[in-house]
Amino acid sequence: MSRYLLVLLLIASPAAAQVKIAPKANTAHPDPCAPIGRTADGKLVYSMEMRDPAGALRAAAGGAEGSTHAGRRARAGGAAEWHFRLVLRPQVGPRAPCAKLSGMLFAGNDPVGPRPPTQRDEMSKLVIRAGDFTFDARFEEQLAPKTVAAFRKALPFESHIIHVRWSGEGVWMPLGDLDFGVGYENHTSYPAPGQIILYPGGISETEILLAYGGVHFASKMGQLAGNHFITLTSGLENLATLGKSVLWKGALPIRFEEV
Repeated sequence: MSRYLLVLLLIASPAAAQVKIAPKANTAHPDPCAPIGRTADGKLVYSMEMRDPAGALRAAAGGAEGSTHAGRRARAGGAAEWHFRLVLRPQVGPRAPCAKLSGMLFAGNDPVGPRPPTQRDEMSKLVIRAGDFTFDARFEEQLAPKTVAAFRKALPFESHIIHVRWSGEGVWMPLGDLDFGVGYENHTSYPAPGQIILYPGGISETEILLAYGGVHFASKMGQLAGNHFITLTSGLENLATLGKSVLWKGALPIRFEEV
């Protein structure tokens, strides 16, 4: 009986009447992409980030140059200042999820994090047409960057190929005193079949040679070396046919172009 009386007293107690179960707050998560304000010139601000607090301490002591955006001024008591900068989201194109942003900008164009990747067109393909044959090829940009850059300026490049006289199984383009403005670079006297070399001139005239078989690059003055700057990537099965056609039938037109 006493147990029931105790329960009734607790229910009737004024303190119990004052206790209310608070409903669970229905707070939405803040949008991480939403701006938190604007700068004086109207740029949207998305967050604030601490920058070099150690530098801020030195600036407060008068020893180093401080940030252009300071959180607090140094006080007479010598208290250190914490410096911050305003992080701006690049305002380009349609709004994209924050996770896909490739970089951020500080107010004042101070870059933070990785820069957005440079937009580049698809890499063009080097195509060589010699007589009735077409070959895909690549520039040896890592091994002979200066020679590649100089030859690219001359594209599309047209000439005629004739068979070599002293170098073995290859065809070449005699170019007289044409000056590409390069010296020796990734040079060799023994290009493999499908490799193209540029002799920049000097002992002999300027020339470009394409090997279709065994080559020991030379002239009537002796052994030479040329810059290996192009390698064929397709049509290698037709190289020997091309070389023998030039040997027995004479000169053929050749054209280099990027497509």
